[in-house]
Amino acid sequence: MTEKATTLHAELSALERRARAGRRADGLPYSRRETAKALRARPEPVDLNSRRLSDWLPDDPAKAVAPSPANADTVWALVCLWNEWARVPPRERPSRRYVNDLVDAAQPERRPRPTVAPTLPPRLRALLERQSTLSEDWPYVLHEGSGSLLPLSMIHVRQHIDLGMETDIDGGDARGSDGDGDQHSRDLGPAPRSLPLDALLSDDAVGHLLLEAGPGGGKSSLLARLAGDVSDALLRRDDPRQPPVIPLWATASALSAHPHGVEDALARPLSDDHGGEEPVRFHETVADLLPEAGRWLLLVDSLDELPDPNARANLVHRLARLARETAAQSDERVRIVITSRPMQEPERRLLEMAGFAARTLAPFDHHQLRELAGRWFGQHEHGGTLAAEFLRQVDLARLRDLVRVPLLAAVAIALYEAWPDRALPSNQYALYEQYRLYLTAAKAQHRGSRLGRLATLSLRNPSAAAAVRFLEQNFDDLLREVAHAARVMKAPDLHQHAIDWLARKLGPAARVSIPGWRDAVAGLLTSTGLIVSRNGRLRFLHISFAEHLAAEHDARLLPVEFSPLADSWQEVVLGATRLRGRRTRHAMATLLHYCHLRPLSSAALLSWLQQGSDRHHRVAARLLAEGCPASAEHVRDFLERLPYLPAECWESAGHLADEAAYEMLAFYASSSAQHRTTREHALEALALRHPGEALLLRERLGREEFRPRPESPSTGLHATAVVGTGVESVLEGFGPADVRDQADILGAMILTGELEPADRAAIAQALCASAPDRARQVADRLETLARDTARTPWARHHAVEALLEFGGSYVGTAAAVLLDLATRPDLAPLDRWDAAESVLDLGAPHTEHARRIMRALTREPGLSAGDLFDLQGRTHRPGPA
Repeated sequence: MTEKATTLHAELSALERRARAGRRADGLPYSRRETAKALRARPEPVDLNSRRLSDWLPDDPAKAVAPSPANADTVWALVCLWNEWARVPPRERPSRRYVNDLVDAAQPERRPRPTVAPTLPPRLRALLERQSTLSEDWPYVLHEGSGSLLPLSMIHVRQHIDLGMETDIDGGDARGSDGDGDQHSRDLGPAPRSLPLDALLSDDAVGHLLLEAGPGGGKSSLLARLAGDVSDALLRRDDPRQPPVIPLWATASALSAHPHGVEDALARPLSDDHGGEEPVRFHETVADLLPEAGRWLLLVDSLDELPDPNARANLVHRLARLARETAAQSDERVRIVITSRPMQEPERRLLEMAGFAARTLAPFDHHQLRELAGRWFGQHEHGGTLAAEFLRQVDLARLRDLVRVPLLAAVAIALYEAWPDRALPSNQYALYEQYRLYLTAAKAQHRGSRLGRLATLSLRNPSAAAAVRFLEQNFDDLLREVAHAARVMKAPDLHQHAIDWLARKLGPAARVSIPGWRDAVAGLLTSTGLIVSRNGRLRFLHISFAEHLAAEHDARLLPVEFSPLADSWQEVVLGATRLRGRRTRHAMATLLHYCHLRPLSSAALLSWLQQGSDRHHRVAARLLAEGCPASAEHVRDFLERLPYLPAECWESAGHLADEAAYEMLAFYASSSAQHRTTREHALEALALRHPGEALLLRERLGREEFRPRPESPSTGLHATAVVGTGVESVLEGFGPADVRDQADILGAMILTGELEPADRAAIAQALCASAPDRARQVADRLETLARDTARTPWARHHAVEALLEFGGSYVGTAAAVLLDLATRPDLAPLDRWDAAESVLDLGAPHTEHARRIMRALTREPGLSAGDLFDLQGRTHRPGPA
């Protein structure tokens, strides 16, 4: 260790000793764990765990790891905190420049790495550079906010692959859909096991992959970043001995439109003969480009967006044939990954027979949503505050379940950033409508200038002026017509469809009398922000927006008065009761738009549905959950019949914003007069909007203490309110007696596993001080969860982290569970490493045992190259390295 590095270590060690003395003088505990918690609890949170702090300040200065210049802000925050604890007067504190100079001087001298000559063929390098550039573009730019101005790699939060059973949002198995379906997972109960996509791709036993997700599920973003990351890794690789993975990224529409088929479309960019008319074979063309140990990664995006069912089926057959040919040639160096909405059973089975493993893309969890908000506002001056406030608004609007869909999460962030003083909508329909309102306001000037130029060109021609006035007055109708053409009529050319529709309304004179009429119409459509021009063709920014507008188009065609005997009504109601697939979703959306367009007539529709079969009740429940205008009688009738309705209706009840729904669900969950299945359904429904209350009631159910809720459930402190408004400020607002009164809710908050460490510590401290009996019950419950081997490893790990807040004899249990997780050979290497790192934080006598586990893990035979790379990047401690 250099003399300058020793100076930094000595300075920080001396300051730490003064901070420890200051805390003791104030009668407060001191530890490096407390330091880390305090830094995370600051107005601008700083992420510094005790493990890294111990790396910087070990007992032996020779073993110290100097903080990197990238951590200079963290070191400065640490110095400020310790000076506050040590009560050092401001004029005597070191300057930031002095601290930064110490960090810079402590950096080890690095020898320049030898430059490796590029080994990639020019054709391949050009392809990778193009893919790297394209992968930084947003699949959809929602608005000109702070996050959307950044490259996609700085914003994207990679989702995991759900290895459990996938179901569509309509309640049926996604395997039985007619081409489209939604995915859904519940918040209560054991979570399905999930893995990062990289882990599946590094597993040779998995083979080809079919990744499915519902609308807005993040499929295109995931594949874009996968192509970009793999391309970047290959372009900058400096170890020619590492077997390369070469991505080929294409959309399903591009492959389907290629005249010579899939193989030619994939291989043509790498072929010497770019413009040749003879088809080229993939294996023959790329044979000389791939090293012996390399692998091709073929990425096919958005199979579901092919509008023609025959084209989609044809492409599925071609991809299956390519996979079978790869298997027949024993060429395990070709891996195909396809993304799609849940597919039809015959198409899915064809791919599975060709060697594809069907997996579901998991929606965001709370931690991923928090990470997305942090990345979006990360470059903002007050980014941490904005991200925290956005998450609070999500909780206040009860949007936690809805924003698990990445597209809706991005829309919610865009709306919050555009109108921070306006509450977020509480359902998907309102979210899309408010986003449309935002786009209309944001793009009004742009569209107005385009219409103004058209009006200027048509001043001397009355028929042309009339055409411009019609376009201005009926532009929303044109937009809905284009959306209907895209999602219902499957029109191949949206631009031409718009021109033809205007010609039918105006006659052919408009396109002749107004110069640039065709380009002007395209420019107006793209000015909405919902439609973009790609490669000379118009397409919707995201198909979910097209589906929303197409449903509004059809709703406006329905008769004003509801009549169940009319053919038009029978068709849409029959479509809504199909219970699965794209047609059902379109029919449901059409009914929802109708109810909002005709609120006076929607009462007759709801009354008729609530007198029908189970399928009709499901439709009524979905309409109520999406904010359909309804009377109190309709809501009461639905809630009273709920125990006798299909199980899917409970989920709809959980999304109701009505206070009566909350009270009724709480009654069903807590009343011993109800069947246990009813209580379980009620708990799951209650958790969608009131997770704290659901966990509290679940605790009582576990002890078989079924007591009805008080008549006034709105009194007292709600767990979700505490989470939304900030734990520290709430705890400061009431005394020890209040803590005892609210001990059950505070204990349930710890059991959610979603609190920040500093908040969790504050609640645990308050419970131990003012409600020790409840604190002991919570700790015992956490101990049971941690020991339960039937639970997922991450759930046990989270329980251990919370258990450590209670100290005492529970530390021994925590150490035993962590050591068990760290030594289980069936867990992923990074999960085992994280458990071993947590053991290190416990200190003696566990330190050396944990270091041995970590050293053995890095040398374990059979590790994949990706796992070994990740582990080597984590070995900051001198011991395991």
